[in-house]
Amino acid sequence: MGRAGALLGSGSAVAVARLCSLVFAAVQLPLLTRILSPSEYSSVALAIAIAAYFNLLSAEPIILSFQRFPGSNEERSNYSYAITRMLTAVVVAGLLVMGAGYLLGRVDIAAAFAGWGVGLAVNRVVSTGWLMWGRPWQYAWNLIAGTGARTAVLLLLILAGWNPLLSLGIAGLASSAAALVLSPRVRVSRTTWKSRPWPFSFGINLSLASLAYTVLTNGNLLLLTAFVASDQVGKYAAMTQVAALSSGAVLGLALTVAYPRLRLAWDKGHRVTVHAELVTLQLGCLFVASVSIALLYVANHFFLKLIVREQFVDGSVLAPLIMATAFAAMGQIASWNLQFQLEAGKVARGTGAAALVGILITLVFVSVFREQGAAIGSAVGFLIYLVMMGSRANAPLLIIGAAVAALAITSGGLFVPSSDVVAYPALAVAVITLLLAVRSFRARRL
Repeated sequence: MGRAGALLGSGSAVAVARLCSLVFAAVQLPLLTRILSPSEYSSVALAIAIAAYFNLLSAEPIILSFQRFPGSNEERSNYSYAITRMLTAVVVAGLLVMGAGYLLGRVDIAAAFAGWGVGLAVNRVVSTGWLMWGRPWQYAWNLIAGTGARTAVLLLLILAGWNPLLSLGIAGLASSAAALVLSPRVRVSRTTWKSRPWPFSFGINLSLASLAYTVLTNGNLLLLTAFVASDQVGKYAAMTQVAALSSGAVLGLALTVAYPRLRLAWDKGHRVTVHAELVTLQLGCLFVASVSIALLYVANHFFLKLIVREQFVDGSVLAPLIMATAFAAMGQIASWNLQFQLEAGKVARGTGAAALVGILITLVFVSVFREQGAAIGSAVGFLIYLVMMGSRANAPLLIIGAAVAALAITSGGLFVPSSDVVAYPALAVAVITLLLAVRSFRARRL
């Protein structure tokens, strides 16, 4: 009973944090798409996309290694090592970026990259510590404070007439400050700098995998800028954000709650059970994405128009982008099999291969079909990622087959203007995947 209560409390705290973050983002997107033109919104979206690479190159190896080797809340030496090394890295990287921006006469762009990237890094390492130590409510308050500060500062500065890119950088720094206030307390000593708590190659391999994953995530948006006007990029970026706030947000919550529990079960030797749970979780990803598509397409995009200004609505790209969030989550789940076995090299190679093939396919699609090509290229890229991770983790063919079928059935918006042509087939996919997930769950219990 105590164990069940602890898990329930952990899930509740993480759910509260994620829901609050979703609320902040749900407030931010409608306001930004009403304050900014599609062209202005595209500059903000592109800056956020590129800031992810700042975070990857400066902090990701440390953060991902710490996630797998978090140590304990009672003895925080691993966290002490991670936070000091990470802060040093992002400060040095930030100064280099600002210096380059000053020399090129684009301080606003440099500030956006550096400020937002620092905010991402600091929030991730602090929240990872609390969550991996089984302190879900500390994790929740940290995430709420960080996302709340970021959203409030960004909107207030833009409403006050500030440059959107400078506002973005300042908002990122405000987010990192809020996270540090609620950070675990540690004592930094000389030994913090001398002893690495994990193999050096482990973090490097996982960061390479994360880099490739990020290319799959926003490479389609970056490629699109070379083929279409900025206002069209802004519309596409808004649809990408809608996908992230609907299916992506729910799946992010599910994976955040599931990972610590499954990692603990694996380390305790319950590996058959973990494998079975991963299959059920992957089927659940398809269900969530299909329901999201049905809701956002039904009744001529009624709910979608409540989120963004009608000028930003593009039903021809949204369904593949939502399905891409499902494939991304399913691929991550498949990669856990390898992470749990400390096979970080296989994760890096598989993700890298998927990113290379996926970005080449996307480039071809974008050059021919523009926005629609970018969207379907994103979905196909993540489908390849799922196949790569699944093949290395001996995933059942049911998962791959269900993913391919779901993409084919829900891509009607690429060819037919009626939104209902997408909504109702997506609902049918949701029902089928739910039945498969229930069957998988019952088989695991037996």
